Amino acid sequence: MAEHLLLVTAHDEVVGEVGFESHQDVYSFKYDAAWQQRDDAFPLSPHIPLSGEAPAAGAVQRFLQNLLPEGRALDVASIVNQISKDNIFGLVSILGKEPVGGLSFLPIVGLHSFAEQNPPPIRRLISDGELSQRIRAREQIPFPVWTRRFACRWRATRTSCRCSSRARTPL
Repeated sequence: MAEHLLLVTAHDEVVGEVGFESHQDVYSFKYDAAWQQRDDAFPLSPHIPLSGEAPAAGAVQRFLQNLLPEGRALDVASIVNQISKDNIFGLVSILGKEPVGGLSFLPIVGLHSFAEQNPPPIRRLISDGELSQRIRAREQIPFPVWTRRFACRWRATRTSCRCSSRARTPL
């Protein structure tokens, strides 16, 4: 059995684990017992009950798929990360640290603590000038590719891509 797991958190509080059994293409979700006992606990979806009752077949997969970007943003994320657009679990694994909404999806690595595995994300203010420059360069560097590290990685994996000198400036 090849089960892959992601830790699901809401504002640094563990909500539960998403599982994916790749040989049978089956998704699962298990709430953390401490989360279920909280007064402010909420279900991920009406189709993934907080009671712990097994969700209907396909409910977890549909929930995850709805978290992913659509259209060109999904195309870019797929190309940049060299992963199929159909690999929902893989895309959530890569993009899920800071998805739209309050949930994060993080890899579970060994027996290390949550804090050790998942340092807080680096955030910075974006000036009006930088935002304007980024908007003007959107045809050369798609919006999902924002940070310099990500942009450099994109250029390195897309060697046939040509960027204008403006697009090559650090973001």
